[in-house]
Amino acid sequence: MMNMTDFDQLIDPIILKRGQTILANDELSEVTWENRTIMMIAHGTKDYRVSVTLDDNMEIISHSCTCPYDHGPICKHVAALLLLIREDRLEDFLEEDEEEDIPVIKDRIKAILSSLDRETLERIIIKEAQDNPDLFKTLTYRYDEDDNKINLAQRTVRAAIDDVESYGYSDEILEQANDEIYAIFYEAEHANSMSYAIRLLQAIIIEALEFEANEADYVSFVVFDTLSVFKTLIEKHQDDESIRCEIYHGLEQIITDQIELIDDDIKADLLSSMQASSCKATSHAFQKRLNDILDNPETTLSLRTKIEIAKYQHLSVFASPMEAKDYLHLHLDNDALLEISYDLAMKDEDYTMAVRCAKMVLEKQKPWWNKGPYESKLIDALMGLGAYEEAKPLLRSHVMKDDVKAYHMFVRLLSEEELRSEIDAFLEAFMKEPHHTRVFKLIATAFGEHERLMGYAERFPQIIEYVYDVLVDTYRERVSKVFRRMILARAESASNRKAYRDVSRTIENARTAIGEDVDAFIFELVELYRRSALKDELWKLHGVRLRTQKKSF
Repeated sequence: MMNMTDFDQLIDPIILKRGQTILANDELSEVTWENRTIMMIAHGTKDYRVSVTLDDNMEIISHSCTCPYDHGPICKHVAALLLLIREDRLEDFLEEDEEEDIPVIKDRIKAILSSLDRETLERIIIKEAQDNPDLFKTLTYRYDEDDNKINLAQRTVRAAIDDVESYGYSDEILEQANDEIYAIFYEAEHANSMSYAIRLLQAIIIEALEFEANEADYVSFVVFDTLSVFKTLIEKHQDDESIRCEIYHGLEQIITDQIELIDDDIKADLLSSMQASSCKATSHAFQKRLNDILDNPETTLSLRTKIEIAKYQHLSVFASPMEAKDYLHLHLDNDALLEISYDLAMKDEDYTMAVRCAKMVLEKQKPWWNKGPYESKLIDALMGLGAYEEAKPLLRSHVMKDDVKAYHMFVRLLSEEELRSEIDAFLEAFMKEPHHTRVFKLIATAFGEHERLMGYAERFPQIIEYVYDVLVDTYRERVSKVFRRMILARAESASNRKAYRDVSRTIENARTAIGEDVDAFIFELVELYRRSALKDELWKLHGVRLRTQKKSF
């Protein structure tokens, strides 16, 4: 669950930036409240209804938006409303008059329409559709013939790519172009007819492929996103092979008709989408198509690598497990297949193969910072194999990276004498830098090293919030002093609302640790810094307590 104080750390930075743009451009209106739910209208390609529900602790219970965005948990419109709430600017968007009751509006519209003749209604709708492209698109996609819908989709794609070509890759232009294309995706995903959905998606890809190389980046984006929708439809109809085969043939038609316009990356993704359909009727023909590409000496390494992956996935569905595994083991030079081979070996408890694969993966990792996850894979394989002595050095190095799982595995391999020696060595090394908090806390709890943990916190005050619960009963005064140092340091460096909120939250943690003695310190901070924003944040969280009598902190 997200909180209003830190939601911006948990969502896509691009979506957050788009939300900030919506807010900066005042593209929001009509604030309404219902209990703990805040609702607004976001203005963009269309008007969208946005809502956020909060609890008493400002936790975000739920959120929704009527836009077609389907690429993550939070769209740009919800992000804009969350930013608006956090910046306490809701009043800027309040309507002066109360919103008229929806049923009343509905009845009035019905009465007006019933009083108009057909000719007048047609004239009004035609005029509105001419002035409002969104209304024209809505009418076309919902009520027109399929051919006209396809033509409209093609024109929409062409216009979107033209805009990107003409005006560049600015966030605003890309956002507008994406909104236009995602609206077509939405129509395809909710179409009543699968043949129409396939034709609609085909039209997007074919139209995109017609563009020249100078729009290649955005064209690839459009094609790959369209293929993702194809895969979504395949997943949606996993239980209906006839529909999956229909999708397969729709993708095959694109390759057949547009082969001269398709580059290696797009071809590979098309074939991957065809493979995902798992169409039994076409399995032999599809495997032959893959083999022809692999046997062609002119096939590029990039395409060959992706086709090998598609062939293994195809064999996994239509061949015997042994045939698929043999193919896998013959292509361990393919990084993706190498990692698949490791996962399969671990599942089958073939730890010798898993160790081999993990070591091969590690050899391919050049920068040291990429090796950690693959070392963990090797550790798991070595432990499964029973190669404990070979695993120990890797486990020790991961304990030094504050890896709790590695710590638990490592201590189980040690004799009592080795354990004490290793623990002392770890603690001595840990004292040099503040990156071992979780393991240090485990050791302190298990081996009674609370004094050393307290010394660690005094050396690195920023960790006190994570360890005070095991220290406060014994070292209450020292814990209080460390909190004070840490809070003062954060307040000194704070320069914006987010940082002031962090200071305020830290004080609340200090209260949990050492009680109401912290109240006097709040007064001291306000007097010391006299920053109105800091005072405001302290008041929001501690307002009632600020009236209490000062105590020694």
